[in-house]
Amino acid sequence: MPAKRRSTYKYGIVLSAALAAVAFSAQLIAKDSTDEGMVESKGLAEAVAPPYSAVTVLLRSVMADGNAGTSPSDFLGELSAVLALDLSASRIESTGAVVLRFAYPLSAQEARQIVGSLRLRADVVWAEIDRRNSEGSVAKVAREKALEQIDAVTHLVVTFRQPSAQQKARQNSKLGPEWDAELQKHAGEGVHIVRPTVNGAWLVELPSPMGFAEANAIAERLVASGLALYADPDFPVLPHLTPTDPVFAAAPQWNLYSPLSTNYVGIEAEEAWDSTTGSAGTVAVVDTGVLPHPEFSARLLQGYTFISSATNSHDGLARHPGALDPGDWHSATECPGKSAASSSWHGTHVAGIIAAAGNNDTGIAGVNWHTKVLPVRVLGTCSGRTSDILEGMQ
Repeated sequence: MPAKRRSTYKYGIVLSAALAAVAFSAQLIAKDSTDEGMVESKGLAEAVAPPYSAVTVLLRSVMADGNAGTSPSDFLGELSAVLALDLSASRIESTGAVVLRFAYPLSAQEARQIVGSLRLRADVVWAEIDRRNSEGSVAKVAREKALEQIDAVTHLVVTFRQPSAQQKARQNSKLGPEWDAELQKHAGEGVHIVRPTVNGAWLVELPSPMGFAEANAIAERLVASGLALYADPDFPVLPHLTPTDPVFAAAPQWNLYSPLSTNYVGIEAEEAWDSTTGSAGTVAVVDTGVLPHPEFSARLLQGYTFISSATNSHDGLARHPGALDPGDWHSATECPGKSAASSSWHGTHVAGIIAAAGNNDTGIAGVNWHTKVLPVRVLGTCSGRTSDILEGMQ
């Protein structure tokens, strides 16, 4: 066990990273993949997806009547009956949307089905899975860091508590100067109303561009004073980093997609790439060996072959420096109990999932676009010995 721990620290890696990558289905080398294999991989990805506890729904009645802050009980009751699921309204968003909480966490697939049912209803404007309680700590830190870096907030979006102010916004009317005076009194800044915006809210200009934290503090003062029902910084939003690799765009790399915005249960790589596209560390691929490929060959290390049998090694050598994959094909007589098979090139496949260059208009996008790949060859013509694999891991 100490040796295994040392190897993890030494290389910064992971057999587990390689094994996790195997669970996902991305195509680096042209080869047939069966529907059965795809279903199996998707099932595994679904199994490790986080549970979801709520959906966010904007009712058409809220936009039409301005009933922000309310949640029609008849809607909740009817929806609970239709879905055969206990629902409760846990909070109201600044948009007027209602967060409906499930009685127990659901899988991504179940939550998507509920959202799909909601979107078909005539009384629903939009519905989305509420991801905040399912968001991992890394994603939270990345989001908070991104907000900290915003340094040019110029406006707030403010919904006044007074229903008449909400109604005037919906009528595209104007508010008198007394509203600016009230805003400035409670904000402690020289803010002023610019124009009405959606759902009964108003666009309020700040005295000068400022960071997100400072703008949010002003918004919180307006809400705490009772003048505003909701107030939020009107900050810039950018699209996720979406690589130009053609196989990524064509959906075979569904394993990297978001389960909240697509019909696939993936690892939400685009969100991660917004924060980083990887680092120049080293990831070991404990597998059949790796062949150089243009997507990562400049980052491919020499590695080592740990196969102890020259016969099983398929290159006529036993253990030796280097881990190029000569293929693991075999005839019907070479491997007892196995029929003839062509080479899998499995290690190269896995290396591509981990480390293929992204955003280069070629092939697939790997998870980490900068990491080095350390090939550790432990599987040969007739698979591999447990002892060889353990020593390769060490």
